[in-house]
Amino acid sequence: MSYGTALCEAAYVILVAHLAILAGAQRYGALTTYSQRTDLSYGTYVYGWPVQQTLVQLIPGMAVTTLLTLSLAIVPIFAIGSWTFVEKPALRWKRIDPRAVLFRLPT
Repeated sequence: MSYGTALCEAAYVILVAHLAILAGAQRYGALTTYSQRTDLSYGTYVYGWPVQQTLVQLIPGMAVTTLLTLSLAIVPIFAIGSWTFVEKPALRWKRIDPRAVLFRLPT
């Protein structure tokens, strides 16, 4: 209804924001259960750009949809590896009082 008017862009922004909130509020069965036990956001953030840039270099002239599809398939693998082998083990260090390590105080 707003196509061709000054409100067109604002209407699309509001629509996309609303759809993103609706999609994020849904439950997706096993995927939701898995995501509640893990935090892949940081790994996705860290590895997303390098994976995309590597794909662009390996496949010159690749369509954006192909880049998006390949990135969505590859980046979660790196994010899961990062969570499993780096982030989750590092979170165990949060329970340690640094004063106890530095000054050998009883915990």
